Amino acid sequence: MYRPHFPYLTPPGFEDGDFDQYFDYRNTPLLNNTSLAAATAILNIGLNLQSDQPFLLRGIQVKGINGADPVVSAQFKDPFGNYLSDQFVPLDLSVSPDTQALYFLNVIIEPGLACPAGSVVWLNLYNQTTGSADITKVRVNLSGVKRYVAKERRCA
Repeated sequence: MYRPHFPYLTPPGFEDGDFDQYFDYRNTPLLNNTSLAAATAILNIGLNLQSDQPFLLRGIQVKGINGADPVVSAQFKDPFGNYLSDQFVPLDLSVSPDTQALYFLNVIIEPGLACPAGSVVWLNLYNQTTGSADITKVRVNLSGVKRYVAKERRCA
């Protein structure tokens, strides 16, 4: 979950609704891999956004389930193919404040990255160890808002 530092202004004629999109091995087939070999990567894992409304991405959280270290590094691309980081970022650089997810990556994107309805955010994962990695432990949450046309502006 992200917490904005200040309120965002919604353009006239629109309404924003908070929304989180969650991805793991159950809804993303490329994350269903229990043995990613040492020093290898899985590139272009598609995180499909819902197609009903445009989405403004304002936060990315990647963590291991139940505090497990998935021993991978992550790199994201926006729906237009632009990398959001130059290199892979290891998940084990941080500890969550509640200590429930000991290994996690939390990125705030302000004021937000506009993603068209039904677009795809791309994830690359890299095994940073000398052993195999179980990436079924990886959980990704994309936080932001869906932008709706205001009710008084809808046409019949």
